[in-house]
Amino acid sequence: MSRFCAKCGYEMDEMAVACPKCGAPTGVNNNRPKIIQNKNIATCVILSILTCGIYGIIWFVSLTDDSKRLKDDNTASGGVAFLFTLLSCGIYSIYWGYKIGKRLYEAGKEQGVDVSDNSILYIVLSLFGLGIVNYCLIQNDLNKFADK
Repeated sequence: MSRFCAKCGYEMDEMAVACPKCGAPTGVNNNRPKIIQNKNIATCVILSILTCGIYGIIWFVSLTDDSKRLKDDNTASGGVAFLFTLLSCGIYSIYWGYKIGKRLYEAGKEQGVDVSDNSILYIVLSLFGLGIVNYCLIQNDLNKFADK
């Protein structure tokens, strides 16, 4: 079932917290349990360095799965995304960054969370070998959903 935004008239889901088109709050308070946990970015980076990247793999999987929960997305899970990254010698991670950037932006519009579309930035950072910076930026956006 759907309803219309009072500000712009856009048809939206009746449980939407904000209009996906204009971002106007709808007054709906979804008292759902938090599905995303706030993670300390500095701790994640330090653990990734201290474990020679092993925690970075866990973080990658966690970022993927958390972003999927925001959108009820049926694409590859975090483990499968990591496997694709291994099999493609890292090329899949470039696509992964783009897709997760788009997913977070769309989820932010739907849920009224201020998240920028950083998908192109994630591609550029991946091309320059700065994947851990991507992880930090993505985690920062996910923390915004956790704090909501």
